[in-house]
Amino acid sequence: DTEAYSLLVFLVLCWTLIMGYKTFSKSDNVASKLAEKESKAEKLDPLHWNYLLVYFLAILADWLQGTNMYTLYQGYGVSVAQLFLSGFLSSAVFGTFVGTWVDTFGRRRGCLLYCFLEVVIQILEHVPNFYVLLF
Repeated sequence: DTEAYSLLVFLVLCWTLIMGYKTFSKSDNVASKLAEKESKAEKLDPLHWNYLLVYFLAILADWLQGTNMYTLYQGYGVSVAQLFLSGFLSSAVFGTFVGTWVDTFGRRRGCLLYCFLEVVIQILEHVPNFYVLLF
């Protein structure tokens, strides 16, 4: 039930943000520019829609599994707080330059590296060793 509740909260939050953006963006002086952007957004080619679908599914899967990670790590007897803190800190550190790296070496390579690392991480999550989980 927790996963279903979390998904419902996530969808309601997304819908609220989208509706709020549409409401407030129409009242600005740049409404004509936003209308142009919206008309371009409606003309996305199939490749963009495929990318957005796959991206949404990957993020959703990662987000849904997060609710179970605490219980899994707690069952291993490791410090859950240290694991989550190290995850957030590594995201802050690597997030500052990974975007530049992906722009330099190509988005396709970046996506392939992300998929590879995600598979490795999913495999390593089943090892009950703190230092392996820290990777």
